[in-house]
Amino acid sequence: MESISYSSESTSSMEKNMSQDKPRQTWSKRWDFILSSAGMCIGLGNIWRFPYLCFKYGGGAFLLPYWLSVLILAIPLLILEVSLGQSVRKGLMASWSTVPLFKGIAFAGSVLIFHSNFCYPVILAWVLKYLISSFNARLPWATCDNAWNRDGCKGILDEISNLSNASTLNTSTVPRIAWNHTNETNTMSSAEQFWNYEVLGISSGVETIGNLRVDLVLYLGVVWVLGYFATFKGIKWSAKVVYFTATVPIVLILVVVVRGATLEGASLGIYQYLTPNATMLKNPEVWISAATQVLYSCCLGTGSLITLGSYNKYHQNLLTDILMIVVSNGLASFLCGFAVFSTLGSMAHLQNRTMDEVAQSGPGLVFIAYPQALTFLPLPQFWNAMFFLTILLLGFDSQHN
Repeated sequence: MESISYSSESTSSMEKNMSQDKPRQTWSKRWDFILSSAGMCIGLGNIWRFPYLCFKYGGGAFLLPYWLSVLILAIPLLILEVSLGQSVRKGLMASWSTVPLFKGIAFAGSVLIFHSNFCYPVILAWVLKYLISSFNARLPWATCDNAWNRDGCKGILDEISNLSNASTLNTSTVPRIAWNHTNETNTMSSAEQFWNYEVLGISSGVETIGNLRVDLVLYLGVVWVLGYFATFKGIKWSAKVVYFTATVPIVLILVVVVRGATLEGASLGIYQYLTPNATMLKNPEVWISAATQVLYSCCLGTGSLITLGSYNKYHQNLLTDILMIVVSNGLASFLCGFAVFSTLGSMAHLQNRTMDEVAQSGPGLVFIAYPQALTFLPLPQFWNAMFFLTILLLGFDSQHN
């Protein structure tokens, strides 16, 4: 009885202290928290890291360590972080201050968020440049007759005979390209040269600083301004924004999945993406990569979920919310894999190459391999714009949350 009395007194004391503080904003609806958290978790890692890891480490077999990591790592840690914020109803620093010994965790999380807030806008500036370039009558990364192109450039459209306009390309009638794998030491695809020399502006060496990328500075400014307007009124406004930025990308991904699955040669990519290779499960690196992907994708350890959970109502049932966030994150990763590797499989088929030669991870997938693959589709401007709009919304959603 004494322990029950003490618990009741401590609970009432906590609620009394909370009432004396400045009232904290609260999510208007339960779905505000779910979509905000899911939007923060579903980001670039789902589309440029998970598919490649699944392809590299045993295809469908990789899903076993991935979902085990979700059960063992993601769900318990999500419960801990969200429940801490929801019970204390304060920000990251104040939440961990309740246990003075763990103040260092709050500082570490703040540093991670600080670096993320400077990293993501730069990536989104690149994406915005690609998105705007997708509306050109001729895709700038498809040919080698641009100002930034250098010797050794190999244009994708130049490999297709009797083709004058990429927008009228029909993959059902285009013969497979006899791609020459020899003497390619000094060659570089037009998509790779666009990325290296036009977007990044890579100089000849460390001693050469290079020129200011004026267009990227403008795009970066646009990203920061949009991020400000998405958050300047607090969660009441950002919750409205997230209904668009968290749902539209999923619709766009579904559209790309359906289109990619209908391409000639798409089965090659899907088969190698999903074919289980159980022998890979003996490799410890597979399990480490799966756990790393889960921690990265679910934003665990950064403190972001503590902050989002602090806007929940004190007695909100968070278990169901967390399960919905985790499942939506896993399904989004799986769908991204279908969208990516069905299209890359079609490109490998057309170029008479293997999937290992076209499959990439990280920026190489998003800014080189995939735009190059979409060049072969009818109306490539439309599909490239769809793809980069999806990337922009996914990244922006993770950024402003």
